[in-house]
Amino acid sequence: MKIRISKINGWRDGIELILAFWLVISPFAVGFITSSAASGTAFIIGSLIMLFSFLGMEEEQPWEEWTTLALALILLLSPWVFGYAAMVAATVNVLVVGGLLVLLTIMTMKHEYDERHAHQ
Repeated sequence: MKIRISKINGWRDGIELILAFWLVISPFAVGFITSSAASGTAFIIGSLIMLFSFLGMEEEQPWEEWTTLALALILLLSPWVFGYAAMVAATVNVLVVGGLLVLLTIMTMKHEYDERHAHQ
């Protein structure tokens, strides 16, 4: 059972790492580096998710899933909370990445729950 969960986590953490790396470089790649709110949000949340993805690859941690989910939800709300919703490229970027992160995290949490309770 532990091996299966670890394989799923490794796959999901790898995708999270790619998405987080994209967040960090997206202000340059997409062109919203001039907005400190948009670029700062992408850089800070992307860096934190990269850190937690690395920690998740090292050892399974339930708090890592919850933290990543919270950061992804903050990312989804950030255009309106931090006032850069009028910047279409930045807003679409964080909505797509945030949505994918929420989806991946919920899928993993459900899979881990199912695995833990399947053998009881």
